[in-house]
Amino acid sequence: VQKKKTNASINRVDVQVSIFTAIIVILSCFIVFLFHYRLTYRDMITSLEKRTVAIHEHIATFLNDETFNSLNSPVDMDTELYRSCQSKMYSAKQAAGVKYLYTAKKTEDGSFVYVVDGISWANSNFHRPGDPIEAAIVPELNRALSGEAVLPYGIKDTDWGKIFITYLPVYDGAEIIGVVGIEFEAEHQYNTYRLLRISTPIITIAACIIAAYFAVFLFKRISNPTFRDLYNTDYLTQLKNRNAFETDMNN
Repeated sequence: VQKKKTNASINRVDVQVSIFTAIIVILSCFIVFLFHYRLTYRDMITSLEKRTVAIHEHIATFLNDETFNSLNSPVDMDTELYRSCQSKMYSAKQAAGVKYLYTAKKTEDGSFVYVVDGISWANSNFHRPGDPIEAAIVPELNRALSGEAVLPYGIKDTDWGKIFITYLPVYDGAEIIGVVGIEFEAEHQYNTYRLLRISTPIITIAACIIAAYFAVFLFKRISNPTFRDLYNTDYLTQLKNRNAFETDMNN
């Protein structure tokens, strides 16, 4: 009795096809992810930059040397200068739809303090003139006071939430007299891009498994008849060989 040869369910060629397919899928997913991630992120940042410039240009119209030199403590909140600046800052914040809008300066002892806060007085996060600036944003303030425009290039994780921060220097002639701080809400964007980073590998793995399965299936459907013909055909004459003759006799 002639024993029939049985092929293993997964052989070396199947493994090679699966690996090759998985590599193609991973590279394709990575390139698409990187392209779309960078494109959408860059578009979002560009939009924030344009809003930042517009807000700064508007605020610069009523900020001057007197604003930063005269407003030093909560007592100055009763002055007409403070009330006028705070009202304009509040209106600008509401119109721009930002989370926080304020001005800050550096005192003689080297610490940073608030000057005019643009949020409502009734807000629990409202800061009065002279209140110390949170330590988490001091490095960016120092950069702004050195003349650098600190634009919202990344999401900053703070004690008061995920934010895009922007600090722009305020000039009086050639001298920097203070800083305008603009903070954009970034919780939604952070969660969206975090979900994207988590879900992409999962989707890629699932795509690899599905693609590998179909690649092996199609490879067998395409290659098996070809190899069977080669196995049963004489290479020189292209006629059936001895193996084909014995198979026909057995059948």
